[in-house]
Amino acid sequence: MKDCELTKISVEGYKKAQLKFWSKDDWMMKTNLFFSGSDNVKNFVYMGLSLESESKKNEDFDDKVYSVYEYTEVGKALIKFREYIEPTEEFIKEIKDGIKSGNPKKEFRKIMKEYGQFIPTEIILGGRVYFKGVNPGAIISVRESKKIMRTIGGKHLGGKTFNEKYWMESLNDYQNWDIIELKNPIIIFKLLPEDMYKKIISSLGKRILHKRQRDYSWNPGMTNIYDFIDELLLKIVHKKDADWDIFATVINVHDSKDVFFNCQILKSGKTKPSTLIHCIQKDFQLREYSLMIVYVVIGYDTDFKYIYSNKNKVELRKFVYDTENCEFDSIPLQRELVSMIRDGNPFIGIPILNSLNPSNESLVIGHNFRKTSNNEFKIDLFSYCTKTHRYVNLPKFTFYTLVILNNDVNNPPFEFIKWGNPFINYKYSWNIPCASLYLINGDNYSPIFLNQSRKQFNIGYVDCKCNKTCFICNYKTKRISNTDQISCTIINNWW
Repeated sequence: MKDCELTKISVEGYKKAQLKFWSKDDWMMKTNLFFSGSDNVKNFVYMGLSLESESKKNEDFDDKVYSVYEYTEVGKALIKFREYIEPTEEFIKEIKDGIKSGNPKKEFRKIMKEYGQFIPTEIILGGRVYFKGVNPGAIISVRESKKIMRTIGGKHLGGKTFNEKYWMESLNDYQNWDIIELKNPIIIFKLLPEDMYKKIISSLGKRILHKRQRDYSWNPGMTNIYDFIDELLLKIVHKKDADWDIFATVINVHDSKDVFFNCQILKSGKTKPSTLIHCIQKDFQLREYSLMIVYVVIGYDTDFKYIYSNKNKVELRKFVYDTENCEFDSIPLQRELVSMIRDGNPFIGIPILNSLNPSNESLVIGHNFRKTSNNEFKIDLFSYCTKTHRYVNLPKFTFYTLVILNNDVNNPPFEFIKWGNPFINYKYSWNIPCASLYLINGDNYSPIFLNQSRKQFNIGYVDCKCNKTCFICNYKTKRISNTDQISCTIINNWW
């Protein structure tokens, strides 16, 4: 640190109040001298906050958490030094080596253990004294409550009686000041040049940052768009280095027959992200449907909140589709399907639109993962219009494939009955699973839609009113039977 800015604190630095701990996180913040519940501080609490707090993880917090302390505080000076902190050459070298290593996360954990996880950019110097033994709701005299105490800064005469006048006068000597509050902390990696900081988060890879479930009522006769407006998602969206994406699925809550739902993401730099929800009905019904939307946000962990977690690392593949006059097409999967299944890496896909207009607002973009008879790994793409009830040319969009690493996965086979479409039952719980269908050695199959209700995944087919004039109705006509190798990769637990 080259320099600092020191501002003396006058009479407003004197405080008498109560310090309350309402949770373990609250206790961790305040005992580490953070009294502001900013996002940065909360993230450090999530990571463990300090070696002192880490060492106390297994202690009994009953006597500390949900307790109240009386305190007297005298702030004497505020020191700011954010603009004057520079990383050492040794620190920079270790960062560069960590970026180049085969396991950056492991190396950065070592660096944080050696140098610390964060650094405050402002501190308040002075003194504070705590009077312990006050419990919420307890009837206790002030005299009794001050039997046990802790002091930070200043001089104390000792004994059972606290002499406030003597303690306060001792603070007139700056040599008796101590740190009584830490403010505006930043992760240590933020001290580095911006380009190096970006290399760090890029080397750690993307991961699942957020998951949420929301109820939604689908209404006929209108374009059904759900705007993602939850606070945490929008915070991620506004982080310039997060490079975020969203995956979503819709669940038919009432298990309605002869109807299924499909969604695609609308992502534009000018508006909030949202999802476009389509309803496909065999026979049109003028009614409202209750749905549940499950969505996850993928991106870089710019706050290093999950650096101590080995779960939910992901790979994201993007394919920009701009071919014209094509009702059905196949794009490369860019990963080996069989190995993903064997290694327990679940995967899902979703189309992303960057704009909504009359030419695409009624188009359902479907997809199927498959391994061909020639041992190629493909994603079949097709488009169905809910207004004309027929297959139509694919619009321009980007197809995203998400592969989740180190996650529990279930690959159950479909069950077949004589009358009805193939299905997979699952146990309904608050943690709604997501699924992706795949075919092994499959060619010339009719496009398959995967429909999800509260307790079941089932296969859906659409009726095309083209009078056998479209490519799909002439060349993609096979339907799934119990002799086919078809299954689902089901994600039961995103976290």
